[in-house]
Amino acid sequence: MVRSGFAEGLGALYAYERQTPEVSKSKIEGLKKHYSISDERSLQFFIVHMHADEWHSEECANLIADLSEEEQEKAMQGAKKGAKLLWGFLDGMMNASVCH
Repeated sequence: MVRSGFAEGLGALYAYERQTPEVSKSKIEGLKKHYSISDERSLQFFIVHMHADEWHSEECANLIADLSEEEQEKAMQGAKKGAKLLWGFLDGMMNASVCH
């Protein structure tokens, strides 16, 4: 992906930013439920990303909307590739934690 063009990279960034708020919310819920971690300082990273990345994904979507149709298609391909890579990373993290 690092050698892809702007549109494909923007699509990959959108895929990441679009998922982060929900992932952050899930992490906060899991930390509270399974580890009794509820103080704001410990959860601050996830709280910030739960809100900031909503704005980031909106900005990425606006940039994609301004692209030509051809470049939007490249952005879509980048989003698909980026999401697949992120899911693979998260699967790997889960597998590592379950196996150990």
